[in-house]
Amino acid sequence: MKVKSLLRSATLLLALLLCLSLLGGCSSKGKTLMTLEKDGISVSLSVNTYELMLSRIKGTLCFLKTSAGGYTADQDKFWDYLESMDGGEMQTLDAFYRKTVLENCKTYLVALYLFEQKGLSLPASTVEKIDDDLNELLLTDADGSKNKLNQILSAYGVNYDLLREAYLMTAKMELLQKELYGENASMIGDNVKTEYLNENYVHFHQYFLETYHYRFELDANGDTVYYYTEGEKKGDIYYDVHTGFTKTDSEGKDLTDKNGDVIYYTDASCKKIAYNTTHGFPQAVTSKDGVYQTVPMTQTELDFVKATAQATFESLQSLSAEDFEAEIEKRQEELTKKGIRNELYADGYYLRTDTDYLAGGEEYEYLQTIVDALQTMEDGQVMMVKSSVGYHILMKYPHSEKAYAKEENEVWFSDFNASLTEKLFFALCEGYYADIAIDDKILATVPSMKKIGINYYY
Repeated sequence: MKVKSLLRSATLLLALLLCLSLLGGCSSKGKTLMTLEKDGISVSLSVNTYELMLSRIKGTLCFLKTSAGGYTADQDKFWDYLESMDGGEMQTLDAFYRKTVLENCKTYLVALYLFEQKGLSLPASTVEKIDDDLNELLLTDADGSKNKLNQILSAYGVNYDLLREAYLMTAKMELLQKELYGENASMIGDNVKTEYLNENYVHFHQYFLETYHYRFELDANGDTVYYYTEGEKKGDIYYDVHTGFTKTDSEGKDLTDKNGDVIYYTDASCKKIAYNTTHGFPQAVTSKDGVYQTVPMTQTELDFVKATAQATFESLQSLSAEDFEAEIEKRQEELTKKGIRNELYADGYYLRTDTDYLAGGEEYEYLQTIVDALQTMEDGQVMMVKSSVGYHILMKYPHSEKAYAKEENEVWFSDFNASLTEKLFFALCEGYYADIAIDDKILATVPSMKKIGINYYY
């Protein structure tokens, strides 16, 4: 099973994207939307920043091809679609995203306040790099013309100067979080990390039977090619020299392939290659990004897999964890002989429970099926579930100690520290929301999501 970095719930997605996106603030060239005044410190955030954030979210939704009611974010009817988010009241997607982004703006405003409160300042090198990045942006996107760049940025409610402020405030956010939580969450205690692990992840091993065929490399005759294993003659064809026939050239020499090996054929006609299907290995075909290519099974084949899965489940459900893993290794050996080289993880799989896998499209639907099942299981329990890709025989495990810090688990926890930091930071900022004043008249001037530009780059 190959897991990619995926989306979480809509609210958390926004939180993550906006935390990494461009932040804005008080500007002489932008009208103030919200203000926080407390203990002699006053910070503001402009309406332009709000529009910039809305445009970035719209761009993200369009890039992901997120749909609702059969419409995507680049269509007006998408924003009119009524939805109940997290079990709340029905509201249009326009209202939901505008409200959610506004809440996040409050968090960024508090961040500016805390930055001032702690007496922090940006290093000169950071400011210099920001200016260098902006100059690069000018050259690549606007041929060195600020006027041209401002025309581009106007679709997102900002100009060059406001964009510079945005970069500066992003840097302030990053510096503040390092001050609070350390580099890569180094100042957050293991007890807090363990609690976050327990609340947001499930741990399991699985025995998987696919309901599709892998596509294998074929020769000119349409026959599957068999190769030596990597430990022998990597990439060379494994001919059946015992039952095969050879073909000679005009000088009576045996024909050889590009590697200099004598070619063996199935019969005297010398039209089909004699592969060693007993000891050779086929090569499964993958796409450029490493995804195995597949072909559908017939109904008869599907019925056979179903029966096999049920029988396998019955034989595995009473095993110990050690014996269960041993059976998984046997299954992997079977796949390897077929040319499928999936990686087995020493500590099994970890999946987030707060991720909306369905938002990633049909190719990630099976992950939602697995997570939903695991959340109903007890540690040590074995369950079989059918997903869109096959039968998953799952054994749920308790979390390994400091699983998030194990090198072999890096694929599952690449965003662990960032997500935990994000959660703690947002919780901290919420305590200051009551001190924020919002100018409702200015807020009312912000265009609907239908009219906000689709921002992919800024």
